[in-house]
Amino acid sequence: MGDKQSLRQRWTRHSLVLIGAGAIYVSIGVAFLNASSLAKRAPSLKVALHVIPIDGWGIIYILIGAAAMASSMMTFWWKVRGYMILAGLSSGWAAFYIMAIFFEDAPTVTWVNALIFLLLSYIWITVSGLISPERARELVKEAADVSSDRRS
Repeated sequence: MGDKQSLRQRWTRHSLVLIGAGAIYVSIGVAFLNASSLAKRAPSLKVALHVIPIDGWGIIYILIGAAAMASSMMTFWWKVRGYMILAGLSSGWAAFYIMAIFFEDAPTVTWVNALIFLLLSYIWITVSGLISPERARELVKEAADVSSDRRS
């Protein structure tokens, strides 16, 4: 990992977002691990639970959340990967909700859940490409330095 930057230099606004999102995904995973038997029979979750039991989903959410939090302390390209794993899980979860509507007679209000997870996926994908304010300041400073060098 030959990167010589200190942790302080790598800490950006993206780090904060990934820590917060990762903590929320870990919390969802813990909730799934402690889900009641009623939640395990929810029609909206039938397709997802055909693939993996709810405890398995809990572990997946915890691992994805932990990976996102770990990526927050890495270089920018690792942060992008953190966003992509969050987007992947969110997109997959939205797909399970949509399939439950069509194949498992889940209530149509399940569309709301699907749209929320699609929105999350969209946010993770778009935010990953934004330049953090810290990097924007660096770019402005570099541009000013180049401009002053040209005048000399």
